[in-house]
Amino acid sequence: MISMESSMAEMKDMMNQMMKHSKSQPSIQKIANELWKSVQPIIQAQRNLADINHNTHIELIRNMIESKFKVTQADIKALREHLVKTNGSAPATVLQEEVEDDAKRGRMIS
Repeated sequence: MISMESSMAEMKDMMNQMMKHSKSQPSIQKIANELWKSVQPIIQAQRNLADINHNTHIELIRNMIESKFKVTQADIKALREHLVKTNGSAPATVLQEEVEDDAKRGRMIS
């Protein structure tokens, strides 16, 4: 049979080994910091890519709107020239057409 003293000595040895082992491992905070440092470049690259994609998308929209504006201006010019040729004059350009507002007239909208 194992004596009580030898059992206690073995347990003490095991506890000492566990303490040494636990001291050699990095703390949770240190692990979290290392993980954060390793993930930071990936997050920054994703942000940069999102910025690039956003800027590209905005530039495409801007080009599309400018193109549509130029086409519309060309259409207006062509219509004006046609009206001048056929009627001798062209109506004034309307920049904004006023839309009647039911609320201003006091109507209830149901």
